[in-house]
Amino acid sequence: MAHSNTCEIYELKQPRYYRYKSSIPFEEDTTHEFKCHTNLSKDELPPWTQIPESDKRTRNRVSKSLNAFLNSERAATVYLGISDDGRVIGLQLTIFKMDHIRFNLDDLFSRYNPTVERHRYSIEFIPVVEDDATDDEILKAVNFNPCNGVIDTQRARKHLLHTYKRCWCMADMVARSNNGILPPTYVVEIHIAAWDPSDTCNVNSVGHMNAPSYHEDECGKVYIRQQSASHQLSQRELYGIVRQNVNVYYSNMIRTLSEELKQLKSKRNDDIKPSK
Repeated sequence: MAHSNTCEIYELKQPRYYRYKSSIPFEEDTTHEFKCHTNLSKDELPPWTQIPESDKRTRNRVSKSLNAFLNSERAATVYLGISDDGRVIGLQLTIFKMDHIRFNLDDLFSRYNPTVERHRYSIEFIPVVEDDATDDEILKAVNFNPCNGVIDTQRARKHLLHTYKRCWCMADMVARSNNGILPPTYVVEIHIAAWDPSDTCNVNSVGHMNAPSYHEDECGKVYIRQQSASHQLSQRELYGIVRQNVNVYYSNMIRTLSEELKQLKSKRNDDIKPSK
């Protein structure tokens, strides 16, 4: 899989960081989801997460939450490296593992139906510092460039996707750790942009309503966000939501046109009144 060697995606818009084991000042809700792993799709979930004699797992794929956020139209974020109770754990990542996550995300959204447009999502890697880190240590963490010392050809290697098996980037990170070279720790933020019907980048909007499409995930399922849970829609529920959206759109249009017509009639009556 080809990719760019630029590091623009890893530059922070402003210095931000998390403190290890600190508590996030919000809970999982309609716009926030916490995960402590990077298994985006179903085929990345290890077999040992499958509960015997059940279709349930001890670990949920990240895609389920991403799909729900996309279909709920609000701006939302999935945080990888934060536990369910809202504590910062972080994920140790090299530049190669960062690349893996980024390209895995692009690949995942290319498997949605319809595919997810690139302007609808972004990704950030926010450093995690020790809970007692000094100002100098924090400054060092937020200014660290993971591309330093990395040769472009090293990043040109294809990554192993669509499987729970270890990619070369993970093997490389383990080897570095075994040699005492511990990679920095990050919280990975995957941001979903709110639906903007006026955005000219939208190519999957529905008709002249410019309504958002409902995306099927890589498993052919459709989710929406309800409080802190991702709810799978049945076909009947999906049709009902679409029908309601259409009714609201045209009801508003009829109301607007009726008001305009009323104003035009009033103006016309004023114009034809005989002068005294």
